[in-house]
Amino acid sequence: MKLAISQRKLDSYKRAEALAQECRRQMVGRQEDIDLNALADFVIHWMKITGKVKFDVPKRPKSI
Repeated sequence: MKLAISQRKLDSYKRAEALAQECRRQMVGRQEDIDLNALADFVIHWMKITGKVKFDVPKRPKSI
């Protein structure tokens, strides 16, 4: 059974991953190096392609 994913959903996942990478990069950096403009750019870039999910409250992952 082959599962297909739409191009729009794939683009949303790629942009979400780029946002997550930017968040991780800024979290491990020094406090003086935090660039909120860059972070906002990634958020806006992701929000342009994603659907209504951008307004959902995130659920905490189950503990491992």
